[in-house]
Amino acid sequence: MRDAAESSQKTVTFETSGGDTQLDTHVLRELKNSLLHVVRNAVAHGIESQAERVALGKNPIGRVHLHVERRGGQIAFICRDDGKGN
Repeated sequence: MRDAAESSQKTVTFETSGGDTQLDTHVLRELKNSLLHVVRNAVAHGIESQAERVALGKNPIGRVHLHVERRGGQIAFICRDDGKGN
């Protein structure tokens, strides 16, 4: 997330929740690249520039939130940003 924010010249905070959800290490290893891709896309395509955010009356610092939750026998990763459309 930090690299994506720096390369697109945006200031973004990254928040997480659901850290108490237990995952096997090999499962997390398999998902790592996909999760990174989703977070990078949220920064690159969701979060506006600071000037755009100020013009829209938003906080100049964007926010990306990654939540992990168990849904029965599955794990859900929910990534939200407060950028375009919000």
